[in-house]
Amino acid sequence: MTQTFFRQVLAPQVMQHPAYKTLSKKNGNSADTDTPSTLGLECRVITRNVQSPEMPLQGYVLMWSSTTVASHPQTASIQRSIDLLCPSSATAATATPSTISEMDLALMLDIPGRLPTTEPEMRAMIEVSYWHQDNNSPSDDSSPVLLTAFAAQPDQIPAIQTHFKRYRDATRTLFNITLKLHIQAMADP
Repeated sequence: MTQTFFRQVLAPQVMQHPAYKTLSKKNGNSADTDTPSTLGLECRVITRNVQSPEMPLQGYVLMWSSTTVASHPQTASIQRSIDLLCPSSATAATATPSTISEMDLALMLDIPGRLPTTEPEMRAMIEVSYWHQDNNSPSDDSSPVLLTAFAAQPDQIPAIQTHFKRYRDATRTLFNITLKLHIQAMADP
């Protein structure tokens, strides 16, 4: 279903949209000084046989900003993960299965949580989710929409709150999205 979504929605609709094309340009490729800053957006299907400790990733879609990756303090680590998931055509032919760590995935996807590694962490695990609810919608359907969710540990809540505030402010400014944070315990009471 993901590859169908990529071929029938992302590639022909999103990736061909003028705003996406503008934001996909690499910095310095645009002579138009009125163009908003470019992000170097890239979007690819993971075709390589790669898995995390939790699940296989082949067939998933990865979208990233090469400009953001280049400006990140851990650029090299993130780029290695991207290259592992979406290698250049020269290395794509290898069928040897590879594994990417949960830590590397969390860094690459900017997820401020971690999966449990011990039984006590399993019992303490929390679920963090970011939601959007459009209360200004002209339709009666103002149901919240889940945007992302991840597992974390209670000691990570301060970092999660900082991360959430950064995303809340950016999505409000860029997309007029009202982001809400929800945290709940995963273990049975």
